[in-house]
Amino acid sequence: MAELKHLSLLRQQVRLSRVVNHEFFNIIQGPEGRAKALITRFLQLDSIVASEFSQVLAAIIAGCSDRQARFILTENLWDEQGQGDPSRVHAVLFDEMLYSMQIDVPRSIDSSAARSFLDYHYELASKSTFLAAAAFCYANELLCLLEFPPIEGRCKDLFSDFDGRYFRENALVDSDHARRLEECMLQLASSDGQWDEAAEVVALALELRASVYDEAVSAAG
Repeated sequence: MAELKHLSLLRQQVRLSRVVNHEFFNIIQGPEGRAKALITRFLQLDSIVASEFSQVLAAIIAGCSDRQARFILTENLWDEQGQGDPSRVHAVLFDEMLYSMQIDVPRSIDSSAARSFLDYHYELASKSTFLAAAAFCYANELLCLLEFPPIEGRCKDLFSDFDGRYFRENALVDSDHARRLEECMLQLASSDGQWDEAAEVVALALELRASVYDEAVSAAG
């Protein structure tokens, strides 16, 4: 099927993206002091994304008129919200991870890169469920399977009381989330032109995600 070729090309975009190949991942494997400072700054910035992740997904659901696609998206939101268990809500696990690492997130923290990344998702949610699902799938769910493991591994080395449940919970569900989001896209797609637009959207979403890493590297020095 032509659609499966489009999905394969989108996955390849993720693997070849600047995010996956960012200098951040080389730096954190280096000297402990700089690695620790860089991970700390990145997680502080990423706390902005983690705190709104479910809201982004809810915005996509709110704009989705297709019943089957809406069901898939809602399943994803249910997982993000801990499947009804408040202690397993992903944003809560992120906060507890930071606490275990003794990383404070200032109330006044701001990040133009994280804000732009989130705002782009909200923009897509108001425009097209198909395009919003593409960005959410490839610049979040599928990307996490590549970006999180090296960060988690280095956190274990550098932070003695590291609580890695946030990364473990994501590892358990993100592959299935990505697969289901691709099903959602197949359900919503109606023309080849949409897939071309999806490739452009995913490229920009991945670049905006890379900018969060840029900002962390710049701030950590």
